[in-house]
Amino acid sequence: MPPHKSPGPDAIGAGSSAGAVHVASRRLACHINMKNIAFILILVAVTFFIGCNKASPSTHLTQAQVLTIAKPLLPLHAGESYYEHFTNGTWTVWASNDGTIKAGWGASTVLTIRDSDGKVLGQTINN
Repeated sequence: MPPHKSPGPDAIGAGSSAGAVHVASRRLACHINMKNIAFILILVAVTFFIGCNKASPSTHLTQAQVLTIAKPLLPLHAGESYYEHFTNGTWTVWASNDGTIKAGWGASTVLTIRDSDGKVLGQTINN
């Protein structure tokens, strides 16, 4: 006995409502499955996009961003350059002609900037 084959859409008569319902329900099921697959792919893409755009876990601000925050508060004198150091979630920024933080006469002004949001936590003069 030959294997049983389902009649294709051409084998179903034009007046057969059972065949039309079967074809319509298969199309609907396929459409719903495609929607689910598209939704899952969009979720994966969004998750990947968000994950790739996060900053490095060690720092949020770049050196250039830190200097942009510090320059209006920390003017340079002749021969000085800006220096910055990152440690424990904060940036320390100062101006100096040789990179050292000076104390006493001509003391260095030192800014402390929080890395997570760029907020200036303190401005001290090393006396």
